[in-house]
Amino acid sequence: MRNIPRPCRRSTQRKGAVLVLVAFALIAILAIAALTIDGGRLQANHRDLQNAADSTAIAAAIEVGSKATTVDSTAIASASTWGKSFAAKNGYTNASNITVNVPPTSGAFSGNSRYAEVIVTSPFSNMLTSGGSTVKARAVAGSSSTAGTVKAAILCTDGLSAKSFWTDNSKLTVTGGYVMANSISTTAIYQSTNGNTTDSSGIRTTGNYLHAGTYAPTPTTPVVPEADPYATLPIPNKNTMTSRTAGTQNPVSGKVTLNPGYYNGGLLCPSGDVTFNAGVYYIDGGDFWINTTGSVTANNVFIYYAGGGTGYSGFSFGIAFCPTDKDYVFTSPTSGPYAGVSLMQSSSSSLLALYDIWGVGNLKFDAVYMPGNQLRVWSCDTGHIECDQHVGKSFKTQGAHDIYGNTYNAGFSTVTWQCTAASTPTIKPVALVE
Repeated sequence: MRNIPRPCRRSTQRKGAVLVLVAFALIAILAIAALTIDGGRLQANHRDLQNAADSTAIAAAIEVGSKATTVDSTAIASASTWGKSFAAKNGYTNASNITVNVPPTSGAFSGNSRYAEVIVTSPFSNMLTSGGSTVKARAVAGSSSTAGTVKAAILCTDGLSAKSFWTDNSKLTVTGGYVMANSISTTAIYQSTNGNTTDSSGIRTTGNYLHAGTYAPTPTTPVVPEADPYATLPIPNKNTMTSRTAGTQNPVSGKVTLNPGYYNGGLLCPSGDVTFNAGVYYIDGGDFWINTTGSVTANNVFIYYAGGGTGYSGFSFGIAFCPTDKDYVFTSPTSGPYAGVSLMQSSSSSLLALYDIWGVGNLKFDAVYMPGNQLRVWSCDTGHIECDQHVGKSFKTQGAHDIYGNTYNAGFSTVTWQCTAASTPTIKPVALVE
């Protein structure tokens, strides 16, 4: 009888053992893969939180640094709000998980009110393994020096917008003070390829600048924003002022003489030599344009423009000064609340302001305050601007004229801005320290 081979018991047992080992190995491999994936996600989550903590701490420290000497509860609340808004702009919108401590509650800078501590937390759920955890990131930023005297030649107070200070197809030369843009935007200072800004006292911004055109020197960034020196400047009480004839002022024997008071309906001076007698002027309900080819003299004068205009002749400017070959000279009161300030624009102004230089005539002011809207500057000749200090929402020099386009100077403008009373405070860089 033929023998039939029987399976080897040892061979069968070995195959079973291998299957068990493979099964355990697969489980181990899957576990390692799960831990690797969850670990990678955890690291990425922590990296995002750390970026949010870093940027929020810098933003909060910038706000703290703008306070001159003391940091009170209002400043702390403002720093917290500012920091969280900056985090939101960078994609981290869950403000409830962001804690801003001024001063820091731990670490080397604990108790130092010139520094801000930010703690960001976020729940983390494992994707492939059981359980979860809370991810935490911490950052501390600040500046060791306090704010100096605020006196920039041109100070742009807008804290968020791009192109806060803008040189477009034009050359701007500033003397006597520095340029400062408070905006945290990555293009707070912006220049077109043909733009050129020169300021021997420096160019500074809280945010960053576009690397187009020519800067001399290279802007310093980031620095703490400059406080608005005219934020508490009072608005004149129009109800106590004498009402004057508003609208277009026609010259008599080639001259226009104006008296202080309330001008409800705007104020337009298209011709003649114009004289503003000393006092306070309140211009409301219309545009404020001076485009005479004659001279303008305003000694011991403060002008408040409340707005309400529609843009003279269809243009988007509520305020416009357009000297040709004669000077427009405005000097401010020497005492009282408006000492040192020539012109103030309403903070709610919906229209732009324009300096339009057409000849060799110069435009001269003491301080000018335009918190409501942008000042645009254009020049086609050698006339220049003298201003103790310009403080406004934003600033732009441009080559193409708003009315005549590229007709003059092939669309390129050269502007000389002389600051006559600026002093230079210490630069206060903000840095992450923990």
